[in-house]
Amino acid sequence: MTRSFRILAFSLLIPLVATCRRAKAPSGQSAPPAHEQQRVDTVNWAVVQAVQVAPEGCCNSMRAFRIAVTGRGRADTLPVLALEPGQLGDGALFLRVVSTHADITFARYDASTGVLDSIPPPPDYEPSAYPVFYGPTRLLAYGVDTAEESRAVVRRWPDWQLVAAGHVVQHCNEVPLGVEWNSTGRYLRFAFCRDDMPAHDSLTISGR
Repeated sequence: MTRSFRILAFSLLIPLVATCRRAKAPSGQSAPPAHEQQRVDTVNWAVVQAVQVAPEGCCNSMRAFRIAVTGRGRADTLPVLALEPGQLGDGALFLRVVSTHADITFARYDASTGVLDSIPPPPDYEPSAYPVFYGPTRLLAYGVDTAEESRAVVRRWPDWQLVAAGHVVQHCNEVPLGVEWNSTGRYLRFAFCRDDMPAHDSLTISGR
């Protein structure tokens, strides 16, 4: 894979992994979006450490985070590396857990008990994908990749009901399909290749 292809294909993912750019609350904790600040069941969390991880034998790295959680009489530092948590709305967090080799699996953290439970993934999900979670509607989006093709898929937690699937697009070498929610969760943007050149499209999530 050429350096230029790698930079272009990952350009969509930069806003996703750069969570340290989030606005900070006066207490120093990460400020949740406005629609989550109004919810009494929101779990307060903050990044306490950033760690660079990469697939084994590969140079495409990402940043994962050590997360501290406070609230409901508890203060915990989670024992896993994760991407930015998603609010489930029931006093719990949806976690995209990152291994030292950049594989991503899922877990649920209950802020009232401190219990961290693994979540079985969707049937077509591969840990090498880069999934994005939209908390208000509990939607998980990710790319399903084969040797040459990719498509964006959206499923709803917890039963992983299929909500939407994009059209088949050309796979960009060894780079997973990049997906990103817009701010309202109505559209899913994704990056792919067309005639070996980077391209972008979006998937409308109707009904939600």
